[in-house]
Amino acid sequence: MSTSVLDRNDPGIQEGWVVSIASQLTSLDERVATVTKSSPEETLLQLSRPDSASPFQSGEPVRIKYWDEPAVSYWEGKILEISGQDHQRVGISDQSPVITLGRRKYSRLSMAVPISCQVTHTSSDVLEKPSVFSNRVQNMSAGGLSFDTEVALEVGDELNIELDLPDLQNLSVGGWIVRSNPSENSPKGQQSVALEFLGLGQEKETQLLKFLDQYQLGPGAYNLTGLYPEGTVSKRQEKRFEIELMGTATMDSSNEKLEKKISTKNLSSTGGYFVTDQSPGVGENVRIRLQWPSPVEEPDTTFEIIGTVLRIDQISEKNFGFAVEFQEFVDLDMASSG
Repeated sequence: MSTSVLDRNDPGIQEGWVVSIASQLTSLDERVATVTKSSPEETLLQLSRPDSASPFQSGEPVRIKYWDEPAVSYWEGKILEISGQDHQRVGISDQSPVITLGRRKYSRLSMAVPISCQVTHTSSDVLEKPSVFSNRVQNMSAGGLSFDTEVALEVGDELNIELDLPDLQNLSVGGWIVRSNPSENSPKGQQSVALEFLGLGQEKETQLLKFLDQYQLGPGAYNLTGLYPEGTVSKRQEKRFEIELMGTATMDSSNEKLEKKISTKNLSSTGGYFVTDQSPGVGENVRIRLQWPSPVEEPDTTFEIIGTVLRIDQISEKNFGFAVEFQEFVDLDMASSG
């Protein structure tokens, strides 16, 4: 995955971008918004939906995400003010550079999961709300899905999706349209749309990941012959292992090195999910040192990894989970002898 930092002045965050904004304190309340003004000091957003109560508090740290498929851009800031009768105008102080990831952080699998869709918010003049329709997914990951439809969906429209997942109860998730283009492979008049999940939360994300991991074993694992045709799965190359190791993560905080104790939740050859009591920043580089076996005073093996933080979740009042893509494995024997 390629990662780059977007220069704010060339051209930087642009007016008219449709983005999502979520609190860094909880990932469950994520909103769609449009950038109405941008400067190096402040970004102004117009939330898509009115609210009787303010969805954010002054000083609250937030993360903003912009899709320009296949790249995704993130930046972070703090709420300066919320105004308007319906709490829809939000001012944000820019605290970090814009981090652009060159591809999705989740692997997508081709499948035909049945879904029921309800449009919960739209700015379209031709689409009635609520609009209810059924469809089948073309591909899906734990971050979103895509499908073709005759419904005139536009970027920024919000939907409630009910996924009919085999061997699981129907899973209801919210999402917003991040791409809508004429379909190249379907009858004329159909749109190919991509939807990103909104405020998915760790529990639902875990359900999806378990389903997707099992689905890679083949349709036979779920007795899906006919519904999920053989050969439609693009298999993940790296297996994920649920294993708990103890260690430390060294993070950059306000230009200072901050070392925190961490534990692992799962690991693969290309990344891992970790738990700690202080959240790093999205796009931040971290140096992770893990011990095996763990915990012991003198472990048999200690290894270091340098990686980039892709996602942050608040999993309890005091603990945060964060996903890291590994960039480099450090040879400790070479480092100590150098």
